[in-house]
Amino acid sequence: KMLSTTVTGYYGDLISTKNNGSAMKIYDEDGEDVPAGTKAWMNKTFDFNSCQTIKKGMMLAHEMRDAFGNTNSCDCEDCRAESTSMVNQYKVENVWGCGKTTCSDEDYYGRRHLKKTYRSNFLLAYDTSSKFELKSLGGVEAIEYAVQKISSKQDYDLLERLLMSIESKSSTLPRSSCLKLLQMTIGKGSAELKVPDDVRISFARAIITNLSPEDEPDSDLYKAILGAVATIGWVDIGSAVNQTLRNYRKKRHITLPTFLDRVSFILKLDPFCSPRQKLVLLGGCCSDLSTALSSHAHVLRMNTDLPNTTSIVLAIESMVKENGWVTMEMVVKAASDALRRIHSTTHDAKSTDGLWKRAEMLSKFFSIHHSESTRPLLGDCVKDMIAKLERPDRVHSYHGDEISVLKRCPVSIKPLGLLFDYGAPEYFDRFGKWASTEESRMATLVDLFKGMSKDGSDPIVFVRDVLNKCLVQHSIGEKWAGNPLYASSLHVRLLLKEYPAVAYEKDDNGRLPIHHAVLCSSPRLDNVTDIFNANPKGASVADPVTRLYPFMLAASKDSVAVAFKLLLANPSLVDTRFDDEGSSRKRKRSLSIND
Repeated sequence: KMLSTTVTGYYGDLISTKNNGSAMKIYDEDGEDVPAGTKAWMNKTFDFNSCQTIKKGMMLAHEMRDAFGNTNSCDCEDCRAESTSMVNQYKVENVWGCGKTTCSDEDYYGRRHLKKTYRSNFLLAYDTSSKFELKSLGGVEAIEYAVQKISSKQDYDLLERLLMSIESKSSTLPRSSCLKLLQMTIGKGSAELKVPDDVRISFARAIITNLSPEDEPDSDLYKAILGAVATIGWVDIGSAVNQTLRNYRKKRHITLPTFLDRVSFILKLDPFCSPRQKLVLLGGCCSDLSTALSSHAHVLRMNTDLPNTTSIVLAIESMVKENGWVTMEMVVKAASDALRRIHSTTHDAKSTDGLWKRAEMLSKFFSIHHSESTRPLLGDCVKDMIAKLERPDRVHSYHGDEISVLKRCPVSIKPLGLLFDYGAPEYFDRFGKWASTEESRMATLVDLFKGMSKDGSDPIVFVRDVLNKCLVQHSIGEKWAGNPLYASSLHVRLLLKEYPAVAYEKDDNGRLPIHHAVLCSSPRLDNVTDIFNANPKGASVADPVTRLYPFMLAASKDSVAVAFKLLLANPSLVDTRFDDEGSSRKRKRSLSIND
Protein backbone atom coordinates (compact mmCIF):
# COMPACT_ATOMS: atom_id res chain seq x y z
CA LYS A 1 0.00 0.00 0.00
CA MET A 2 1.18 3.52 -0.72
CA LEU A 3 -0.32 6.77 0.51
CA SER A 4 0.46 9.64 -1.86
CA THR A 5 -0.07 13.26 -0.77
CA THR A 6 -0.03 16.05 -3.38
CA VAL A 7 -0.29 19.76 -2.53
CA THR A 8 -1.21 22.20 -5.29
CA GLY A 9 -1.50 25.97 -5.23
CA TYR A 10 -4.46 28.25 -5.85
CA TYR A 11 -3.83 28.17 -9.61
CA GLY A 12 -3.20 24.43 -9.72
CA ASP A 13 0.59 24.66 -9.62
CA LEU A 14 2.36 21.74 -7.92
CA ILE A 15 3.85 22.65 -4.52
CA SER A 16 4.92 19.30 -3.07
CA THR A 17 4.42 15.54 -3.27
CA LYS A 18 5.06 12.87 -0.68
CA ASN A 19 4.74 9.08 -0.87
CA ASN A 20 4.65 6.69 2.07
CA GLY A 21 4.80 3.01 1.16
CA SER A 22 4.39 -0.01 3.40
CA ALA A 23 4.12 -3.75 2.85
CA MET A 24 0.75 -5.08 4.02
CA LYS A 25 1.58 -8.77 3.48
CA ILE A 26 4.84 -10.57 2.64
CA TYR A 27 4.87 -14.19 1.55
CA ASP A 28 7.83 -16.44 0.80
CA GLU A 29 8.25 -18.49 -2.40
CA ASP A 30 6.05 -21.24 -0.94
CA GLY A 31 3.20 -18.85 -0.24
CA GLU A 32 3.76 -18.82 3.51
CA ASP A 33 3.92 -15.72 5.68
CA VAL A 34 7.52 -14.71 6.28
CA PRO A 35 8.70 -14.68 9.94
CA ALA A 36 7.96 -11.51 11.89
CA GLY A 37 11.66 -10.63 12.16
CA THR A 38 12.15 -10.92 8.40
CA LYS A 39 9.03 -8.89 7.70
CA ALA A 40 10.26 -6.16 10.02
CA TRP A 41 13.53 -5.50 8.22
CA MET A 42 12.00 -6.01 4.78
CA ASN A 43 9.28 -3.47 5.51
CA LYS A 44 11.93 -0.92 6.50
CA THR A 45 14.21 -1.70 3.56
CA PHE A 46 12.04 -2.03 0.47
CA ASP A 47 11.42 1.21 -1.39
CA PHE A 48 8.35 1.19 -3.63
CA ASN A 49 8.37 4.88 -4.49
CA SER A 50 10.22 4.51 -7.78
CA CYS A 51 7.22 2.73 -9.27
CA GLN A 52 5.12 5.84 -8.76
CA THR A 53 7.56 8.75 -9.09
CA ILE A 54 10.05 7.23 -11.53
CA LYS A 55 12.88 8.32 -9.26
CA LYS A 56 15.82 6.50 -7.75
CA GLY A 57 14.42 3.60 -5.77
CA MET A 58 14.60 -0.15 -5.27
CA MET A 59 11.74 -1.31 -7.48
CA LEU A 60 11.71 -1.13 -11.28
CA ALA A 61 8.73 -2.75 -12.98
CA HIS A 62 8.88 -4.09 -16.51
CA GLU A 63 5.79 -3.96 -18.64
CA MET A 64 3.57 -6.70 -17.24
CA ARG A 65 0.53 -8.04 -19.08
CA ASP A 66 -2.02 -10.56 -18.02
CA ALA A 67 -3.40 -13.44 -20.09
CA PHE A 68 -5.68 -11.03 -21.93
CA GLY A 69 -2.82 -8.70 -22.90
CA ASN A 70 -3.81 -5.94 -20.47
CA THR A 71 -1.35 -4.06 -18.29
CA ASN A 72 -1.86 -3.51 -14.57
CA SER A 73 -2.43 0.18 -15.28
CA CYS A 74 -5.87 1.66 -15.64
CA ASP A 75 -7.19 2.94 -18.93
CA CYS A 76 -7.81 6.44 -17.59
CA GLU A 77 -6.20 9.42 -19.26
CA ASP A 78 -3.80 10.06 -16.36
CA CYS A 79 -2.50 6.50 -16.37
CA ARG A 80 -2.06 6.47 -20.15
CA ALA A 81 -0.09 9.72 -19.94
CA GLU A 82 2.24 8.35 -17.26
CA SER A 83 2.15 4.68 -18.13
CA THR A 84 5.62 4.26 -19.56
CA SER A 85 8.98 5.89 -18.85
CA MET A 86 12.61 4.91 -19.31
CA VAL A 87 14.90 4.71 -16.26
CA ASN A 88 18.40 3.30 -16.77
CA GLN A 89 17.17 1.58 -19.96
CA TYR A 90 14.35 -0.15 -18.05
CA LYS A 91 10.80 0.11 -19.25
CA VAL A 92 8.77 1.26 -16.24
CA GLU A 93 5.02 0.88 -15.90
CA ASN A 94 2.71 2.75 -13.56
CA VAL A 95 1.60 -0.45 -11.85
CA TRP A 96 -0.18 1.46 -9.08
CA GLY A 97 -3.18 2.43 -11.14
CA CYS A 98 -5.40 5.42 -10.30
CA GLY A 99 -5.75 4.77 -6.63
CA LYS A 100 -8.57 5.72 -4.31
CA THR A 101 -9.00 9.31 -3.19
CA THR A 102 -9.17 9.33 0.59
CA CYS A 103 -9.05 13.07 1.21
CA SER A 104 -9.28 16.28 -0.82
CA ASP A 105 -9.21 19.43 1.30
CA GLU A 106 -8.59 23.09 0.55
CA ASP A 107 -6.92 25.28 3.16
CA TYR A 108 -7.32 28.99 3.92
CA TYR A 109 -4.72 29.99 1.30
CA GLY A 110 -6.44 28.09 -1.51
CA ARG A 111 -3.96 25.21 -1.49
CA ARG A 112 -5.49 21.82 -2.23
CA HIS A 113 -4.31 18.75 -0.32
CA LEU A 114 -5.07 15.59 -2.31
CA LYS A 115 -4.45 12.18 -0.69
CA LYS A 116 -4.71 8.92 -2.63
CA THR A 117 -4.26 5.34 -1.52
CA TYR A 118 -2.70 2.87 -3.96
CA ARG A 119 -2.41 -0.90 -3.72
CA SER A 120 -0.48 -3.29 -5.91
CA ASN A 121 1.28 -6.68 -5.86
CA PHE A 122 5.01 -7.12 -6.50
CA LEU A 123 7.20 -10.09 -7.06
CA LEU A 124 10.35 -9.47 -5.01
CA ALA A 125 13.64 -11.30 -5.37
CA TYR A 126 16.93 -10.74 -3.54
CA ASP A 127 20.25 -12.46 -3.12
CA THR A 128 20.45 -13.99 0.35
CA SER A 129 24.15 -13.20 0.46
CA SER A 130 23.22 -9.50 0.28
CA LYS A 131 21.05 -9.64 3.37
CA PHE A 132 23.64 -7.57 5.28
CA GLU A 133 23.37 -4.70 2.78
CA LEU A 134 19.58 -4.88 2.67
CA LYS A 135 19.22 -4.82 6.44
CA SER A 136 21.54 -1.81 6.70
CA LEU A 137 19.07 0.18 4.62
CA GLY A 138 16.37 -0.11 7.29
CA GLY A 139 17.05 3.20 9.02
CA VAL A 140 19.33 4.55 11.74
CA GLU A 141 18.98 1.58 14.07
CA ALA A 142 19.79 -0.85 11.27
CA ILE A 143 22.91 1.10 10.30
CA GLU A 144 24.08 1.32 13.91
CA TYR A 145 23.64 -2.43 14.28
CA ALA A 146 25.67 -3.03 11.12
CA VAL A 147 28.40 -0.64 12.27
CA GLN A 148 28.62 -2.35 15.65
CA LYS A 149 29.08 -5.69 13.87
CA ILE A 150 31.78 -4.23 11.60
CA SER A 151 33.76 -2.51 14.36
CA SER A 152 33.64 -5.48 16.73
CA LYS A 153 35.02 -7.80 14.05
CA GLN A 154 37.30 -5.20 12.40
CA ASP A 155 35.80 -6.48 9.14
CA TYR A 156 36.88 -4.19 6.30
CA ASP A 157 35.06 -6.27 3.70
CA LEU A 158 31.75 -5.62 5.47
CA LEU A 159 32.71 -1.95 5.80
CA GLU A 160 33.19 -1.70 2.06
CA ARG A 161 29.83 -3.38 1.44
CA LEU A 162 28.10 -1.04 3.91
CA LEU A 163 29.56 2.11 2.34
CA MET A 164 28.63 0.94 -1.16
CA SER A 165 25.10 0.22 0.01
CA ILE A 166 24.77 3.63 1.68
CA GLU A 167 26.06 5.48 -1.37
CA SER A 168 23.86 3.54 -3.79
CA LYS A 169 20.75 4.43 -1.80
CA SER A 170 21.83 7.99 -0.94
CA SER A 171 21.62 7.05 2.72
CA THR A 172 23.77 8.55 5.51
CA LEU A 173 25.70 7.58 8.62
CA PRO A 174 24.59 8.68 12.09
CA ARG A 175 27.20 10.62 14.08
CA SER A 176 27.99 7.76 16.47
CA SER A 177 28.44 5.31 13.59
CA CYS A 178 30.65 7.76 11.71
CA LEU A 179 32.86 8.12 14.80
CA LYS A 180 33.25 4.35 15.28
CA LEU A 181 34.09 3.69 11.63
CA LEU A 182 36.54 6.58 11.43
CA GLN A 183 38.35 5.45 14.57
CA MET A 184 38.51 1.95 13.13
CA THR A 185 39.91 3.22 9.81
CA ILE A 186 42.73 5.32 11.30
CA GLY A 187 43.33 3.25 14.44
CA LYS A 188 46.08 0.79 15.22
CA GLY A 189 43.95 -2.10 14.03
CA SER A 190 44.14 -0.98 10.41
CA ALA A 191 47.93 -0.86 10.61
CA GLU A 192 48.10 -4.31 12.21
CA LEU A 193 45.83 -5.72 9.51
CA LYS A 194 48.04 -4.00 6.92
CA VAL A 195 45.19 -2.18 5.23
CA PRO A 196 46.62 -0.42 2.14
CA ASP A 197 46.90 3.36 2.39
CA ASP A 198 44.71 3.97 -0.65
CA VAL A 199 41.96 1.84 0.90
CA ARG A 200 42.16 3.73 4.19
CA ILE A 201 41.99 7.04 2.33
CA SER A 202 38.97 5.86 0.35
CA PHE A 203 37.20 4.65 3.48
CA ALA A 204 37.97 7.86 5.42
CA ARG A 205 36.63 10.01 2.59
CA ALA A 206 33.43 7.99 2.30
CA ILE A 207 32.82 7.95 6.06
CA ILE A 208 33.28 11.71 6.49
CA THR A 209 31.27 12.56 3.36
CA ASN A 210 28.33 10.34 4.34
CA LEU A 211 27.83 11.88 7.79
CA SER A 212 24.12 12.60 8.20
CA PRO A 213 23.21 16.23 7.40
CA GLU A 214 21.02 16.17 10.50
CA ASP A 215 24.00 15.42 12.77
CA GLU A 216 26.55 18.11 13.57
CA PRO A 217 29.96 16.72 14.60
CA ASP A 218 30.55 16.78 18.35
CA SER A 219 33.94 17.21 20.07
CA ASP A 220 34.75 13.47 19.79
CA LEU A 221 34.01 13.34 16.07
CA TYR A 222 35.96 16.55 15.40
CA LYS A 223 38.88 14.97 17.28
CA ALA A 224 38.61 11.84 15.14
CA ILE A 225 38.52 13.91 11.93
CA LEU A 226 41.63 15.81 13.08
CA GLY A 227 43.28 12.45 13.70
CA ALA A 228 42.38 11.36 10.18
CA VAL A 229 43.81 14.58 8.75
CA ALA A 230 47.02 14.09 10.77
CA THR A 231 47.33 10.44 9.71
CA ILE A 232 46.27 10.63 6.07
CA GLY A 233 46.91 14.26 5.15
CA TRP A 234 44.78 17.26 4.26
CA VAL A 235 45.44 16.88 0.54
CA ASP A 236 43.70 13.48 0.44
CA ILE A 237 40.63 14.13 2.62
CA GLY A 238 40.39 17.93 2.81
CA SER A 239 37.67 18.07 0.14
CA ALA A 240 35.56 15.54 2.10
CA VAL A 241 35.89 17.62 5.29
CA ASN A 242 34.91 20.81 3.48
CA GLN A 243 31.96 19.08 1.81
CA THR A 244 30.70 17.84 5.17
CA LEU A 245 31.01 21.23 6.87
CA ARG A 246 29.28 23.05 4.05
CA ASN A 247 26.53 20.54 3.35
CA TYR A 248 23.51 22.51 2.13
CA ARG A 249 21.23 21.05 4.79
CA LYS A 250 23.74 21.81 7.53
CA LYS A 251 23.90 25.41 6.32
CA ARG A 252 20.20 25.83 6.97
CA HIS A 253 20.41 24.75 10.62
CA ILE A 254 23.71 26.25 11.75
CA THR A 255 23.53 28.03 15.11
CA LEU A 256 26.02 30.30 16.84
CA PRO A 257 27.41 27.59 19.20
CA THR A 258 27.67 25.24 16.20
CA PHE A 259 29.45 27.96 14.25
CA LEU A 260 32.03 28.46 17.01
CA ASP A 261 32.63 24.69 17.22
CA ARG A 262 33.35 24.66 13.49
CA VAL A 263 35.66 27.66 13.81
CA SER A 264 37.55 25.99 16.66
CA PHE A 265 37.97 22.86 14.54
CA ILE A 266 39.20 24.83 11.51
CA LEU A 267 41.72 26.73 13.63
CA LYS A 268 43.17 23.41 14.81
CA LEU A 269 43.86 22.48 11.17
CA ASP A 270 46.68 25.03 11.14
CA PRO A 271 49.57 22.48 11.04
CA PHE A 272 47.98 20.53 8.18
CA CYS A 273 46.64 23.10 5.71
CA SER A 274 47.89 26.43 4.39
CA PRO A 275 46.81 29.78 5.92
CA ARG A 276 44.91 30.57 2.74
CA GLN A 277 42.95 27.31 2.91
CA LYS A 278 42.15 28.00 6.55
CA LEU A 279 40.86 31.50 5.74
CA VAL A 280 38.72 30.07 2.93
CA LEU A 281 37.15 27.58 5.33
CA LEU A 282 36.53 30.30 7.92
CA GLY A 283 34.99 32.54 5.29
CA GLY A 284 32.65 29.75 4.24
CA CYS A 285 31.51 29.20 7.83
CA CYS A 286 30.87 32.92 8.31
CA SER A 287 28.86 33.04 5.09
CA ASP A 288 26.82 30.00 6.13
CA LEU A 289 25.98 31.54 9.51
CA SER A 290 24.83 34.79 7.94
CA THR A 291 22.71 32.94 5.37
CA ALA A 292 21.13 30.71 8.00
CA LEU A 293 20.20 33.64 10.25
CA SER A 294 18.77 35.63 7.35
CA SER A 295 16.77 32.71 5.97
CA HIS A 296 15.40 31.49 9.28
CA ALA A 297 14.70 34.66 11.25
CA HIS A 298 11.28 33.25 12.18
CA VAL A 299 13.00 30.35 13.92
CA LEU A 300 14.99 32.81 16.04
CA ARG A 301 11.84 34.68 17.04
CA MET A 302 10.28 31.46 18.32
CA ASN A 303 13.44 30.24 20.04
CA THR A 304 13.45 31.17 23.70
CA ASP A 305 16.57 29.15 24.48
CA LEU A 306 19.09 31.90 23.83
CA PRO A 307 22.77 30.96 23.83
CA ASN A 308 24.89 31.85 26.83
CA THR A 309 26.42 35.15 25.72
CA THR A 310 29.09 35.05 28.42
CA SER A 311 30.47 31.70 27.28
CA ILE A 312 30.33 32.79 23.63
CA VAL A 313 32.20 36.04 24.34
CA LEU A 314 34.84 34.19 26.37
CA ALA A 315 35.30 31.64 23.57
CA ILE A 316 35.73 34.39 20.95
CA GLU A 317 38.20 36.34 23.11
CA SER A 318 40.23 33.17 23.70
CA MET A 319 40.33 32.41 19.95
CA VAL A 320 41.44 35.96 19.14
CA LYS A 321 44.19 35.76 21.77
CA GLU A 322 45.49 32.43 20.45
CA ASN A 323 45.14 32.99 16.70
CA GLY A 324 45.49 36.74 16.22
CA TRP A 325 43.16 39.45 15.06
CA VAL A 326 43.85 39.09 11.33
CA THR A 327 42.65 35.49 11.31
CA MET A 328 39.68 36.09 13.60
CA GLU A 329 38.42 39.45 12.29
CA MET A 330 35.76 37.94 10.00
CA VAL A 331 34.72 35.49 12.73
CA VAL A 332 34.21 38.32 15.24
CA LYS A 333 32.07 40.24 12.75
CA ALA A 334 29.92 37.19 11.93
CA ALA A 335 29.47 36.27 15.61
CA SER A 336 28.61 39.87 16.54
CA ASP A 337 25.98 40.06 13.79
CA ALA A 338 24.53 36.75 14.99
CA LEU A 339 24.40 37.90 18.61
CA ARG A 340 22.67 41.08 17.54
CA ARG A 341 20.00 39.18 15.61
CA ILE A 342 19.47 36.77 18.49
CA HIS A 343 19.26 39.43 21.21
CA SER A 344 16.88 41.55 19.16
CA THR A 345 14.32 38.72 19.10
CA THR A 346 13.64 39.01 22.85
CA HIS A 347 13.54 42.02 25.14
CA ASP A 348 14.10 40.68 28.62
CA ALA A 349 16.99 41.21 31.02
CA LYS A 350 18.93 38.32 29.49
CA SER A 351 19.01 39.91 26.03
CA THR A 352 19.90 43.30 27.56
CA ASP A 353 22.82 41.76 29.42
CA GLY A 354 23.87 40.13 26.17
CA LEU A 355 23.93 43.53 24.48
CA TRP A 356 26.30 44.95 27.11
CA LYS A 357 28.62 41.92 26.94
CA ARG A 358 28.76 42.17 23.15
CA ALA A 359 29.56 45.90 23.37
CA GLU A 360 32.23 45.30 26.00
CA MET A 361 33.92 42.64 23.85
CA LEU A 362 33.93 44.83 20.73
CA SER A 363 35.17 47.86 22.65
CA LYS A 364 38.05 45.80 24.00
CA PHE A 365 38.99 44.61 20.51
CA PHE A 366 38.80 48.17 19.17
CA SER A 367 41.09 49.55 21.87
CA ILE A 368 43.64 46.73 21.51
CA HIS A 369 43.72 46.11 17.76
CA HIS A 370 42.57 49.55 16.48
CA SER A 371 40.52 47.86 13.76
CA GLU A 372 38.08 50.17 12.00
CA SER A 373 35.92 47.17 11.12
CA THR A 374 34.71 47.05 14.73
CA ARG A 375 33.47 50.66 14.73
CA PRO A 376 30.29 49.89 12.71
CA LEU A 377 29.65 46.92 15.02
CA LEU A 378 29.88 49.22 18.04
CA GLY A 379 27.55 51.63 16.25
CA ASP A 380 25.07 48.75 16.00
CA CYS A 381 25.35 48.28 19.77
CA VAL A 382 24.46 51.95 20.27
CA LYS A 383 21.50 51.61 17.93
CA ASP A 384 20.24 48.55 19.82
CA MET A 385 20.68 50.32 23.17
CA ILE A 386 18.60 53.29 22.03
CA ALA A 387 15.95 50.97 20.61
CA LYS A 388 15.65 49.18 23.96
CA LEU A 389 15.33 52.49 25.82
CA GLU A 390 12.67 53.70 23.41
CA ARG A 391 10.68 50.53 24.04
CA PRO A 392 10.81 50.33 27.86
CA ASP A 393 7.76 48.09 27.97
CA ARG A 394 9.87 45.44 26.27
CA VAL A 395 12.76 45.64 28.75
CA HIS A 396 12.02 43.59 31.86
CA SER A 397 14.78 44.64 34.21
CA TYR A 398 15.38 43.40 37.72
CA HIS A 399 14.61 46.80 39.29
CA GLY A 400 11.48 47.54 37.30
CA ASP A 401 12.56 51.02 36.15
CA GLU A 402 13.50 51.69 32.56
CA ILE A 403 16.88 53.32 33.21
CA SER A 404 17.95 50.35 35.32
CA VAL A 405 19.39 48.81 32.17
CA LEU A 406 22.02 51.54 32.42
CA LYS A 407 22.73 50.76 36.06
CA ARG A 408 23.14 47.07 35.32
CA CYS A 409 25.74 47.70 32.63
CA PRO A 410 29.28 46.50 33.45
CA VAL A 411 31.37 49.30 34.95
CA SER A 412 34.10 48.89 32.33
CA ILE A 413 31.84 50.09 29.52
CA LYS A 414 28.89 52.24 30.49
CA PRO A 415 26.18 52.65 27.90
CA LEU A 416 26.54 56.42 27.99
CA GLY A 417 30.23 56.09 27.24
CA LEU A 418 29.34 53.72 24.42
CA LEU A 419 26.84 56.25 23.10
CA PHE A 420 29.27 59.17 23.07
CA ASP A 421 32.28 57.19 21.86
CA TYR A 422 30.66 55.37 18.94
CA GLY A 423 27.23 56.93 18.44
CA ALA A 424 26.04 59.33 15.77
CA PRO A 425 24.08 62.60 16.12
CA GLU A 426 20.89 60.70 15.30
CA TYR A 427 21.31 58.56 18.41
CA PHE A 428 22.26 61.54 20.61
CA ASP A 429 19.03 63.21 19.56
CA ARG A 430 16.94 60.07 20.18
CA PHE A 431 18.46 59.59 23.63
CA GLY A 432 17.80 63.24 24.53
CA LYS A 433 14.22 62.99 23.34
CA TRP A 434 13.73 59.85 25.41
CA ALA A 435 15.27 61.39 28.55
CA SER A 436 13.34 64.66 28.35
CA THR A 437 9.96 63.03 27.75
CA GLU A 438 9.28 62.26 31.43
CA GLU A 439 10.43 63.89 34.65
CA SER A 440 11.20 60.52 36.26
CA ARG A 441 13.70 59.70 33.54
CA MET A 442 15.67 62.87 34.09
CA ALA A 443 15.57 62.36 37.85
CA THR A 444 16.82 58.80 37.48
CA LEU A 445 19.56 59.96 35.12
CA VAL A 446 20.70 62.52 37.72
CA ASP A 447 20.66 59.78 40.36
CA LEU A 448 22.87 57.70 38.08
CA PHE A 449 25.46 60.48 38.00
CA LYS A 450 25.26 60.85 41.78
CA GLY A 451 25.91 57.14 42.13
CA MET A 452 29.06 57.51 40.03
CA SER A 453 30.25 60.27 42.39
CA LYS A 454 29.70 58.03 45.40
CA ASP A 455 31.77 55.33 43.73
CA GLY A 456 34.68 57.76 43.41
CA SER A 457 34.21 58.46 39.68
CA ASP A 458 33.87 62.00 38.35
CA PRO A 459 30.73 62.13 36.19
CA ILE A 460 31.32 65.66 34.88
CA VAL A 461 32.34 64.44 31.39
CA PHE A 462 29.20 62.35 31.08
CA VAL A 463 27.09 65.24 32.38
CA ARG A 464 28.68 67.61 29.87
CA ASP A 465 28.10 65.25 26.93
CA VAL A 466 24.51 64.53 27.93
CA LEU A 467 23.84 68.27 28.17
CA ASN A 468 25.67 69.29 24.99
CA LYS A 469 24.71 66.45 22.66
CA CYS A 470 21.36 65.22 23.95
CA LEU A 471 19.37 67.78 25.96
CA VAL A 472 19.92 71.32 24.64
CA GLN A 473 17.88 70.68 21.48
CA HIS A 474 14.80 69.38 23.33
CA SER A 475 12.08 70.76 25.58
CA ILE A 476 10.36 68.75 28.29
CA GLY A 477 7.61 66.39 27.18
CA GLU A 478 3.91 66.31 27.90
CA LYS A 479 4.31 63.65 30.62
CA TRP A 480 5.98 66.05 33.07
CA ALA A 481 4.09 67.19 36.16
CA GLY A 482 1.59 69.12 34.06
CA ASN A 483 2.15 72.48 35.76
CA PRO A 484 1.82 75.14 33.05
CA LEU A 485 4.34 77.28 34.93
CA TYR A 486 7.07 74.70 34.36
CA ALA A 487 9.66 76.02 31.94
CA SER A 488 10.38 73.93 28.86
CA SER A 489 14.05 73.87 29.99
CA LEU A 490 13.36 72.11 33.30
CA HIS A 491 15.40 69.05 32.26
CA VAL A 492 18.42 71.32 31.63
CA ARG A 493 17.78 73.15 34.89
CA LEU A 494 17.77 69.88 36.86
CA LEU A 495 21.18 68.98 35.49
CA LEU A 496 22.64 72.44 36.13
CA LYS A 497 21.28 72.52 39.67
CA GLU A 498 23.23 69.40 40.61
CA TYR A 499 26.30 70.14 38.48
CA PRO A 500 26.60 73.93 37.97
CA ALA A 501 30.25 73.59 36.99
CA VAL A 502 29.25 71.80 33.79
CA ALA A 503 28.38 75.18 32.23
CA TYR A 504 32.12 75.97 32.31
CA GLU A 505 33.21 72.53 31.04
CA LYS A 506 34.78 72.58 27.58
CA ASP A 507 34.56 69.63 25.20
CA ASP A 508 37.41 68.22 23.09
CA ASN A 509 36.99 71.06 20.59
CA GLY A 510 37.08 73.73 23.28
CA ARG A 511 33.36 74.49 23.01
CA LEU A 512 31.23 75.44 26.00
CA PRO A 513 27.62 74.27 26.55
CA ILE A 514 26.42 77.73 25.44
CA HIS A 515 27.96 77.08 22.00
CA HIS A 516 26.17 73.75 21.67
CA ALA A 517 22.89 75.32 22.78
CA VAL A 518 22.95 77.84 19.93
CA LEU A 519 24.39 75.45 17.34
CA CYS A 520 21.46 73.01 17.34
CA SER A 521 19.08 73.19 14.40
CA SER A 522 16.53 75.27 16.32
CA PRO A 523 18.01 76.99 19.40
CA ARG A 524 15.53 77.11 22.31
CA LEU A 525 15.41 80.33 24.30
CA ASP A 526 14.65 78.65 27.65
CA ASN A 527 17.57 76.24 27.36
CA VAL A 528 19.98 78.97 26.28
CA THR A 529 18.79 81.24 29.12
CA ASP A 530 19.40 78.62 31.82
CA ILE A 531 22.86 77.81 30.49
CA PHE A 532 23.65 81.54 30.21
CA ASN A 533 22.51 82.12 33.81
CA ALA A 534 24.85 79.34 34.96
CA ASN A 535 27.81 80.87 33.08
CA PRO A 536 27.15 84.46 31.91
CA LYS A 537 30.71 84.95 30.71
CA GLY A 538 30.25 82.14 28.17
CA ALA A 539 28.20 84.51 25.98
CA SER A 540 31.37 86.57 25.40
CA VAL A 541 33.54 83.57 24.39
CA ALA A 542 33.90 83.03 20.64
CA ASP A 543 33.35 79.53 19.33
CA PRO A 544 36.86 78.10 18.78
CA VAL A 545 35.76 76.27 15.62
CA THR A 546 33.82 78.96 13.72
CA ARG A 547 35.38 82.01 15.47
CA LEU A 548 31.85 83.39 15.92
CA TYR A 549 30.30 84.63 19.15
CA PRO A 550 27.24 82.80 20.49
CA PHE A 551 24.87 85.59 19.43
CA MET A 552 26.26 85.32 15.87
CA LEU A 553 25.73 81.56 15.85
CA ALA A 554 22.13 82.03 17.00
CA ALA A 555 21.56 84.63 14.28
CA SER A 556 22.89 82.20 11.68
CA LYS A 557 20.10 79.82 12.79
CA ASP A 558 17.48 82.59 12.36
CA SER A 559 16.85 82.58 16.11
CA VAL A 560 16.37 86.32 16.62
CA ALA A 561 15.22 86.16 20.25
CA VAL A 562 18.20 84.07 21.33
CA ALA A 563 20.65 86.25 19.38
CA PHE A 564 19.21 89.46 20.86
CA LYS A 565 19.33 88.12 24.43
CA LEU A 566 22.97 87.04 24.10
CA LEU A 567 23.93 90.32 22.48
CA LEU A 568 22.35 92.30 25.30
CA ALA A 569 24.62 90.44 27.71
CA ASN A 570 27.61 92.20 26.15
CA PRO A 571 26.77 94.80 23.49
CA SER A 572 30.43 95.78 23.21
CA LEU A 573 30.93 92.64 21.11
CA VAL A 574 29.57 94.79 18.28
CA ASP A 575 32.32 97.40 18.22
CA THR A 576 31.96 98.63 14.65
CA ARG A 577 29.20 100.66 12.98
CA PHE A 578 28.80 102.18 9.50
CA ASP A 579 27.91 105.78 8.69
CA ASP A 580 25.74 106.95 5.82
CA GLU A 581 28.72 107.18 3.49
CA GLY A 582 29.62 103.53 4.04
CA SER A 583 32.81 104.19 5.98
CA SER A 584 33.32 102.45 9.28
CA ARG A 585 34.58 103.82 12.53
CA LYS A 586 34.98 102.64 16.06
CA ARG A 587 32.18 103.39 18.47
CA LYS A 588 32.77 104.03 22.11
CA ARG A 589 33.29 100.79 23.89
CA SER A 590 30.35 99.77 26.04
CA LEU A 591 30.76 98.21 29.41
CA SER A 592 31.31 94.49 28.97
CA ILE A 593 30.41 91.76 31.34
CA ASN A 594 34.12 91.28 32.00
CA ASP A 595 34.18 94.77 33.49
